[in-house]
Amino acid sequence: MTSKFKLVTVSSIVVFTILLCGILNKDRLITVDTLVSAPDNNGKAIVYFLKGNNVETLAEDSAKITANIPDRLIVPKGHYQFSDHGPRYSLNREGLYRFVIPNQKNIQIIVFEKDIDALLSSISWIVTHGVSDDNKNIDELTDKAMTSKLFITCGNISQWAQALLASQGIQSRIVGGITLDEWNDYDNGHRMLEIHREDLGKWVLYDLDNNAYFIDPTNKKPLNLIEFSSRIGERDYIIVTLSADTRVDISAFQSANGYDYGFFAEAVNAKIETWYARVMQVPLINDGNFYYFFDLEHKEKLERYASYYKYIDKAEFMKKYY
Repeated sequence: MTSKFKLVTVSSIVVFTILLCGILNKDRLITVDTLVSAPDNNGKAIVYFLKGNNVETLAEDSAKITANIPDRLIVPKGHYQFSDHGPRYSLNREGLYRFVIPNQKNIQIIVFEKDIDALLSSISWIVTHGVSDDNKNIDELTDKAMTSKLFITCGNISQWAQALLASQGIQSRIVGGITLDEWNDYDNGHRMLEIHREDLGKWVLYDLDNNAYFIDPTNKKPLNLIEFSSRIGERDYIIVTLSADTRVDISAFQSANGYDYGFFAEAVNAKIETWYARVMQVPLINDGNFYYFFDLEHKEKLERYASYYKYIDKAEFMKKYY
């Protein structure tokens, strides 16, 4: 796919035209005027159901007993309507639902009861790696998520997801990794979540920042942090995607001094396994105010990197966390 951008001024209105080649069967010219003046479907919502890599459009439901969509992000299964006396929809599957009236209103809710995979997929669909919302707290992120995507970095994604999981009684912890290669000031490590899956009897690693979890190539069982970190060199794992959302918001991916990290972010995403092999060399588990590791050989180096990095013996580490 190639893109060409053209800036046009018409009656003092600035219009960006985007020529997208190879979409459907013909090239199509899309302008801001086209989007703004698009029909609003007579005020009816277009409703999407998203789970995994799939997006479905829902039809209206004939149920007589309904409720307006609750003013919260996570709701149980049920029959809901977009507004008073509006169309009814059966939200009987766990996952993410988006109600869209073009040029008017968006609402986004997660239907969750017990399907953790559906909940994680929903979170993955909502968040995209970026910096625009990094200054928001947990409550502010949750409020915004009811009408919009979120653009935050890996640590904030993990913290926000952990709070959502805790609200549903799901045990999780923030984990991560750090490189032993040459350090720089922008790409030395990564943050993820481990979730205790009672149905699987183990902790499972999730990289919600990159819409992924990891499985063993042979038995297809999901990996925990230690299992994944031990395999990054040989790339002895399979990446399973949680969603097909846009992974990086490069339009606003800038540092405090205005440097644009768009080129770097695209390169990382194009070779994600290579990047994992750098940033996940030493596994870390957050517990209270510290991140713990068991790499005795590099103990002094790692503890110099950050005052909250603490060494403990590997046997103690494994007993305490696994």
